[in-house]
Amino acid sequence: MIDVTFFKDGNNICGFESKGHSGSDVHGRDIVCASVSGILLSVANTVTGYLHVKAFVKYDEGYLSIDMDKSDSDKKTVQAAMQVAYIGLMGIVEEYSEYVKVSIEDRRMSVC
Repeated sequence: MIDVTFFKDGNNICGFESKGHSGSDVHGRDIVCASVSGILLSVANTVTGYLHVKAFVKYDEGYLSIDMDKSDSDKKTVQAAMQVAYIGLMGIVEEYSEYVKVSIEDRRMSVC
């Protein structure tokens, strides 16, 4: 199962963490894993490469996370990109909930 947690500070998404593998098919044929990875990697690359936000990104086999400072996550363009990730994954969950779980964690009490 792929477990994705979006981190929010008030109304803003200030990061996400994705871990695990879907196991919906063998490596190289797993469309669920490829879909989740494609969305999240694209958003992480957009935030850091196109929008030039200084974010902490960690990527490893079966793991991807991005965390931003509150001042950066407040930007409307950053929020648009993060909403693309959230909405895109919720569409995948509608069809493949046995392979992907999405949750939201409120980080107002901690630092994003």
